[in-house]
Amino acid sequence: MWPETGSLYAPAWANVVTRYCPSETRTTQVTLTYSDTASGLTDPDMAEDIPGVAKSLKDLVPGQPATIQVKAVDKDGNVLDEISTKVTIEAGENNVTLSFQGKSLSLTASPAQVVANDNATSTITATLVRSTGSDNSTGDPVADQSIVFSTDIGTLVGTNPATTDANGVASIQIRCATAGTATITAQIQIEDLTSTTQVQFTQREWAYAFVSGSPQWDDPDPAFYVSTGVVFWLYCNGEVASWTYESLTAREPYNKSDKSYHHKIDFLDDKMPHVGDEIGIDLVSWGTALQEIGALYVHYQKGGEHYTKKLCDRNTFSGASPGHFSVIID
Repeated sequence: MWPETGSLYAPAWANVVTRYCPSETRTTQVTLTYSDTASGLTDPDMAEDIPGVAKSLKDLVPGQPATIQVKAVDKDGNVLDEISTKVTIEAGENNVTLSFQGKSLSLTASPAQVVANDNATSTITATLVRSTGSDNSTGDPVADQSIVFSTDIGTLVGTNPATTDANGVASIQIRCATAGTATITAQIQIEDLTSTTQVQFTQREWAYAFVSGSPQWDDPDPAFYVSTGVVFWLYCNGEVASWTYESLTAREPYNKSDKSYHHKIDFLDDKMPHVGDEIGIDLVSWGTALQEIGALYVHYQKGGEHYTKKLCDRNTFSGASPGHFSVIID
């Protein structure tokens, strides 16, 4: 082989060995690509043979950086996996060994406990990475891999099979109308690699939950003490559980003498609080002037008993300085 300068290359060739190919591999394909695309060098033809047999690439150019890539291909011509390495060709024999790494598939559910109302969902997240040793430690994420999700109870919501993204992640959601434990499985079919996780679907333990301006849960006139134009944002563990906007001058009953408005804010059905949850409320007005609110209480019923927790005492807030109050349900 002669370069454009007319000087003679010293003989160079490469023997490429692959190890730990996927079990369905029928052949391995080896290609070499020179890194300097402006050099005018011609890449050698692809070498292909059965797994475990060294592939030879001949008439290489010494001193040139290059990338050697190996693809594991099944009987139908599908690429099961591919690996590559960068080398600098040396004169004479070049021995290169590449090992197909294993893959590690993990599965998580968030949250792990969900109300069984056929509406509330848990997000199931599969993460696929390469295994990098006998201790099964994890390496680089595996993208563009098809993952099939299944469950023994409940309904999966989303694209299925799902494809892993650049971070090796694919996800789906699950909901269920009846109480029980769902076992969800993620599977890479062609490699028979699976992982499972569980979601507990429970009957709602709360008959109701709401915020009002009265310490009495059955007060027919739970009064907020506020000024005009206030947005109430209700949260459960940082997620919006309900909201309402009150333009009090346009609504009745409204008593300007004590700035009271009879109202309550109910939690959304799928955001009912549980023991240990943090309930919060944000109060935001449209203007910068200070607004005033009386005490607020969280009311909930569990097991036929009524419970009340105070969110805040009488307080002030404004659009520039919203009020935020929270309490832990016990």
